[in-house]
Amino acid sequence: MEWPANSTTDQGRVKFNTAVKFLIPTKYNVFRAIDLYNTHENLRKQEKLDQIWIKNPHLIPVPNQPLTVIFTASNLNYVAFSDSLSHQDHELITLQALICQLDVATESTEVQQNGLNFIYDMRNCSASQFNINLSKKILKLLQGGYPAMLKNIFVISAPKWFRVTFYSADQMCQCLAHQYSYPLDNIPISLGGSYDPMLTGTIRYQMCLSTASNPQSICYPYYCLSYQPTSIK
Repeated sequence: MEWPANSTTDQGRVKFNTAVKFLIPTKYNVFRAIDLYNTHENLRKQEKLDQIWIKNPHLIPVPNQPLTVIFTASNLNYVAFSDSLSHQDHELITLQALICQLDVATESTEVQQNGLNFIYDMRNCSASQFNINLSKKILKLLQGGYPAMLKNIFVISAPKWFRVTFYSADQMCQCLAHQYSYPLDNIPISLGGSYDPMLTGTIRYQMCLSTASNPQSICYPYYCLSYQPTSIK
């Protein structure tokens, strides 16, 4: 893949921006950036994240949030999926929804440089609800297969069977507000802030749709408007 720095064409700018996207998390080490790019491309193909149908009706309502990624474990069994998607397809849609919002967020150089805090909310999550395979795929993607600096992985109210250090919702709110300087407007109501993700769900999807369908976006090659994945019935 060529990464021209001085091209005046749209294609050249996209390639240059792609190069920068992989250089930032590797601290501008070219060899590490190329390795990360290859790992990322292979992982997207392996997990069917390389041709995402952005208008898939199952993809639109998944309750994830961009920038500071907040993932609610109990919502992995989202009721809208239960009757229409298999367990495998449910995992695929969840991964696609997550990476779609990561793709859109990391179009911004500022977001790439600031890094991401990943918050895993496990309140009201029973052992039967927990999908260990999906969680492993998410961690694999975030920890070594995606070009974004992951600063922290926070877990909220992990049950006893989930052996990991965790925060309560109040502790998480204080940590975000005081240690990481997040304004309350950017912290969800469920964690003690004033941001209501339900009010911006449609806006978030429209932002994803607009960015993913823009030929000048870095993530454009991974999305399509009319293609329906064969694994989704």
